Amino acid sequence: MERYKFRLIHIPIFLLLLYCFVAIFFTPICGDELFFHYPNTQNISFSQIINNHTTYSSAYTPLPYILGSVVYKINGTIYVLRLLNYLILIILCFFIYKIAQHLKFDPLLLVLLIISNPYLIVSSFTYYMFNYGLLFTIIGIYYYFFSNFKYRQIISHLFFGLAILSQQWMLVVIFALFLNEIMQLYKKEISKKDFFNKLLLKVIFLLPALALFYQWGGLTHPNFEHHTLKSSFEHLNAFLANIGFAGIFLALYKFKKVLKFEYLPLLFIIPMFYFSIPLHSQSNGPEVSTGLAAQLSIQIHRFFFFPYQINMLVLIILGVVSLIMIILKNENSFSSFLKYAILGFATVFSISTIVGAIHIFLCIPFFFLIFSTELKENKLLVRIVTVQMYLTSIFYIIYWSFMVAKGQYL
Repeated sequence: MERYKFRLIHIPIFLLLLYCFVAIFFTPICGDELFFHYPNTQNISFSQIINNHTTYSSAYTPLPYILGSVVYKINGTIYVLRLLNYLILIILCFFIYKIAQHLKFDPLLLVLLIISNPYLIVSSFTYYMFNYGLLFTIIGIYYYFFSNFKYRQIISHLFFGLAILSQQWMLVVIFALFLNEIMQLYKKEISKKDFFNKLLLKVIFLLPALALFYQWGGLTHPNFEHHTLKSSFEHLNAFLANIGFAGIFLALYKFKKVLKFEYLPLLFIIPMFYFSIPLHSQSNGPEVSTGLAAQLSIQIHRFFFFPYQINMLVLIILGVVSLIMIILKNENSFSSFLKYAILGFATVFSISTIVGAIHIFLCIPFFFLIFSTELKENKLLVRIVTVQMYLTSIFYIIYWSFMVAKGQYL
């Protein structure tokens, strides 16, 4: 048996995980953690979930709070709930590692790249709900596309169902899978029997979530009816700006490929992008929230005097380039699924009344998975992207732990 060797990449992974563990115990309870998630877990019950006019205090579906209530009985403090979130991160690392092995990607490098997501990391040492739906989705993806387990389709659809019971956004993944299966059926890559078996599994494991949405009269509890759908070009720009940040170096690497005559008409919509730049949420309320991209643009303006609108426009253009690259992707069934998922996220984020980078960054793991080929091909590129995301996460968790949690904002 080959001996497991120590590598330099173990150090940044270890430091990130160590900081998260330590931060569990010194980060003050604040924000949604204090006002929504923690009390929701303390008071969760079946009647509270399904009935109107209860104290259910979350726009999320209830599975994370149900799981949290189980461990809360062990030790009724916020710390045991944060430790649960930390465990979620560790399990997520394991399944990313497994997927990377099948993609023939350096497993540790992909783990570091994907967990260097500032909102994923913050949600591992605070009691925020970002990671639950993502974890169940990643497990579902592993069993659906890569596992040789006999009942892999049942297991994968079970976890996709759990993902939706953890976070409504993950309905996008189900639709992406369904669309991918339709294309496979059209190309005769799967039989009609396989197609209908997978469709049946989706219906079965979606039933609990569908029953809950029927009882609620929508995708959120009646207490959160203000989380509605309303198309917004500003929110599309928010999505583009945030994936533009994540894909800065990927967009530059592939810029020549998308610099073609047929894409020149996009130049005419740049003014539309400019006049629809979303405002920063800290000053202008949740309906214009853009999170990381807006914060970065504000800091560039503060220290280097470049206008906020120009900074955001650059990120948006990089996001457009990244989106074109995604649309052009058609390597295999897995990349097609990821393409449909990312485009689905772009759509739902653009029509959601309340959206921010904490939502948009849910699709960043999908973003890096779809570009795994480019990242594998160019070692310098993957190192630059990983350092970029890692430093962003380090800055953000320190910013959150020492400033946001104490009511101080940049």
